[in-house]
Amino acid sequence: MIFFTICAFFYFRHVKHVEPDNLCDVIHAKHKKRVPVVLTKEEVRRVIDNLEGNKQLAAEFL
Repeated sequence: MIFFTICAFFYFRHVKHVEPDNLCDVIHAKHKKRVPVVLTKEEVRRVIDNLEGNKQLAAEFL
């Protein structure tokens, strides 16, 4: 969010040669809450079973 504001200030001051007044009052979009993906033990087992060689071995250690 801050990056956008800094870029907007730069654009108006150095490209448009206008002093920005109300950029701090800009309403930003809300971020969506993300639900973490959690696999069941059976799903994890199926994923590991589909791996081969060193990748399967490494996954089994985890």
